[in-house]
Amino acid sequence: MPVLELAGFATVLAVIGGLELIDRTSFALIGIAARVRALGAWLGGASAFVVTTVIAVAIGATLEGLLGPARLDWLRVGGVCS
Repeated sequence: MPVLELAGFATVLAVIGGLELIDRTSFALIGIAARVRALGAWLGGASAFVVTTVIAVAIGATLEGLLGPARLDWLRVGGVCS
């Protein structure tokens, strides 16, 4: 894995992971895990995160294909990426 790809992965992991720790979803999962088995709450939360991530990536890839490389900057602005 090239260094730039590893750095990109680490950056996304740190930003998303850090923001997810203080997200309302985490507090909801804590509340649910206090009432039901922790493993079930973790599996449900992890599955929901995977599904929403797959949907977001699919939408982003579709928009990239529709906009083409000339208008990719608009997609980056919409996703607040640099």
